[in-house]
Amino acid sequence: MDRYIHTTCPYCGREAKVKAEDDYGEKKVVHCDLEDSGCDKYFVADITVFFNVRPLKIEGEDADVS
Repeated sequence: MDRYIHTTCPYCGREAKVKAEDDYGEKKVVHCDLEDSGCDKYFVADITVFFNVRPLKIEGEDADVS
């Protein structure tokens, strides 16, 4: 599964799309593409992967836990 994140260039504010390849986190060098209206500079995207889990009740389940 290919996962992409969107970040902004710290120099010009242009949005950049970066492929996230690690399951935990990584640092990737990103080129702000001049052909895509960027500033032609390189910057580092510090990617952190995390999970957000929210338990949900199932309707009809007994609320009495013994």
